[in-house]
Amino acid sequence: MEKELEILTHIQENEHITQREIAEKTGLSLGAVNLLLKKMIKTGLIKIERLNARTLKYILTPEGIKEKTAKTYHFIVRTYETITRIQAVAKLILEKQRKNGIKTIYLYGKEDEVYNVLRITISDIIGTLDMECQLLNDIDSIKEKEGFMILIWNDDKKNTVKEKDLPYINILSIL
Repeated sequence: MEKELEILTHIQENEHITQREIAEKTGLSLGAVNLLLKKMIKTGLIKIERLNARTLKYILTPEGIKEKTAKTYHFIVRTYETITRIQAVAKLILEKQRKNGIKTIYLYGKEDEVYNVLRITISDIIGTLDMECQLLNDIDSIKEKEGFMILIWNDDKKNTVKEKDLPYINILSIL
């Protein structure tokens, strides 16, 4: 999620949130949070109210709420478009691999959001292609020498499959 949107969301959820807490929740440095907050104050998205010498209260302005809503909408649209592209690419990959004689697809990567999209997409179409799909936790558990393809979506898995000289496709590199 875009960092400004994250900050606006955290402020909307908790007006008494500190810069340090925002930094922890967003993964940004304290300096980066400070700069973004100053920018958002300057552009009228948030205002600050000093509660005492050490405590500030951040308040979303009507313009800030409008901007947060627009950013949220665009984030949802981009996310949906990305999911749709992942689904279309996965379907094309499966169809092509089946035409090339592949009967087993291994999913090799973190069980994250991309994995969930792939798992759902593949389970919807795999039966029609007379293929099977398995989550691969241990690369050494592959016993066959051919007839399979490994789908990855994390670059950290790429080196492992390359070292073993196994056939793989990084689905995100195709998007």
